[in-house]
Amino acid sequence: MRMIDKYAGKAQKKAISDELGVLRKLANENRISILNYNDGFPILPSREQFESEEDDKILEIAHLTNSVMITCDGNFNDKALLANRPTIYIQRDMLEQIKIIEEVRAP
Repeated sequence: MRMIDKYAGKAQKKAISDELGVLRKLANENRISILNYNDGFPILPSREQFESEEDDKILEIAHLTNSVMITCDGNFNDKALLANRPTIYIQRDMLEQIKIIEEVRAP
């Protein structure tokens, strides 16, 4: 959240907040688990540096938590596979279809 506060614009913060709300709701329904902890990563001095290191930090956390990654980012998928992280790659157009199906199922 510290990174979001520093680097995200107003529209991005709202979208992220909405997405976190959905995830928290799923966690309250025991459909997913959310792990919160202080990662100890420093706040990077620029948005560009943050974006260049973001995938590596996510992979580091995934390794520490033994997580399976789900992504529609092809570059991240490649990095995760090279790091031997189990990864499920969903094509972006399929992700949009999944969102539409979910919206129909749970308006």
